[in-house]
Amino acid sequence: MSAKGKPAATHDLDQALDRLHADVYSQNMAPFWAVDRSVAHDQDRQVMDKKKAVPFIWKYRESIEPLLYRSAELITIESSERRSLILVNPGLERNECR
Repeated sequence: MSAKGKPAATHDLDQALDRLHADVYSQNMAPFWAVDRSVAHDQDRQVMDKKKAVPFIWKYRESIEPLLYRSAELITIESSERRSLILVNPGLERNECR
């Protein structure tokens, strides 16, 4: 057990997911897997409810591919029906991304 009362494996998974989400947001993307159904994680509404788009280029091999592989390891079919990344234009990004 960890200091927070969670099994160590769960605590490690939570930390890995936190790092994955931070890295996804830092690359102007948003995770599109529903492991938490709360409003804070309503990705569609957060992406669409924003400002004006700006020109931006995502590089697949450098930015997208590594995050897709990490999400495939951490997000299971049991925790979500899908594992997708949404490319979020920096002008339309979530408040938490900034």
